[in-house]
This record gives sequence, structure tokens and C-alpha cells, in this order.
Amino acid sequence: AGAARWLDRMIAARIAPDVPCYNAVMDSCARAGKTQEVERCFLRLHELGLRPDEVSYNIAINSCAQVGDTAGATKWLRKMAEVGHSPGVVSYTAVISSCAKSGDSTQAERWLDEMGRS
Repeated sequence: AGAARWLDRMIAARIAPDVPCYNAVMDSCARAGKTQEVERCFLRLHELGLRPDEVSYNIAINSCAQVGDTAGATKWLRKMAEVGHSPGVVSYTAVISSCAKSGDSTQAERWLDEMGRS
């Protein structure tokens, strides 16, 4: 939660963090394997009325993929599409990587096929 404290400090100093600020913090949390912190930051973005961008969703997808949480990565990819962002190679590759980490080659092939159709 160290990186997330910077957002609190910004807000306390009356500096409004924007989406790139949140993305930087979420990426830092994702690299540290703090998937729940990524989700908390994502939710906070919404609470502040900010609209997460494709980078935001890819960070969330990748944070789950790094720990082999295919269900979580899939959830974020679906949410990304639901809000009108087009999942791209980065998004699908992260989900496929998650499938590989969890040993689910059938699911990885399914996502590879879906990526080819999109």
C-alpha cells in the first residue's frame, strides 16, 4: 500500500490525481503482486468520477495474470469490453499467460482463438 499512500498525500494536498497517476500506482502494486490493492485503486478511480482507460484495464488484467488468477484476469478483460474499450494483444496475451501459469492449455487455446477473431 506504499504507492497508494502517495495518492492520499496528493488528495490531502488538494492535488487531484488523474488517471495516469492511478495507473502508475496500480502498476507499482501489480509489479509487487498486490492484486487486491490494484482493485482498490481501480474502484477509487470510479468513486472520484474518473474513467479508467485501456492502460488501467491492462494493468488490472496483468496483475491477476502475474499470480495465475485466470478468473480475475478474465473478469477484467470482460469489464474492459463492457465499457467500450477493445481488448488488444496486450490484454489477451496477459490472460493467455495466466492460463499457462495455471496449467490450463485448453483455456489458453480458447483465448488465443478469441484473440485471432477480434
